Amino acid sequence: EPGDDLRQSEWVTRMARLAATDFAADWVLNADADEFWLARGASLKELLAAVPPRFGAVRGAWRNFVPRPDDERLFAERMTARLGAPSFHPHPLSTHFKSAHRARPDVRIGRGNHEALADGLVALRGWYPIEILHFPVRSLEHCRRKYVTQFVALERNTEKGIPAHMAEAYDAYRVGQLDAFYAPLVVDDARLTAGLEEG
Repeated sequence: EPGDDLRQSEWVTRMARLAATDFAADWVLNADADEFWLARGASLKELLAAVPPRFGAVRGAWRNFVPRPDDERLFAERMTARLGAPSFHPHPLSTHFKSAHRARPDVRIGRGNHEALADGLVALRGWYPIEILHFPVRSLEHCRRKYVTQFVALERNTEKGIPAHMAEAYDAYRVGQLDAFYAPLVVDDARLTAGLEEG
């Protein structure tokens, strides 16, 4: 996209519609760059082929992996612990679902790529056959790059506002304290051991 004002819903909606109209897609995954979609017990192709025709969307459970102390290894080698009991409060590590959906020329993708909406696009609820491995904050440098880029774009696109899950980071950024926002997100060895012992 030539713009830098982070009109994500508009841009992803356009891509999802093109998948239907120009590329003959059967299903669309509106995945972000920090996610890996993993079907449970089958390939994604097999899983989606098994969805009854009356359902147009299947939801995957977002699994957030926590930042670990940065020892210069690749994030995938460091970040092997995920939240076992995530909460839904507005926070960078809060959980959601995301949807894979049948390709439709009239689909509208919601903010954050979490939901696909269209008349008659019925979600198969209560079944989460896809694990979405999510690595939202991978290091202090990544935290700065991710949030500052987004905040600058969102400030140019003020009608969208700052999303609730970014509000705490935005407040810290505005007063030059993004480091202090990031520090409590990191799970060191002692916190990891305690967390595993507590389940």
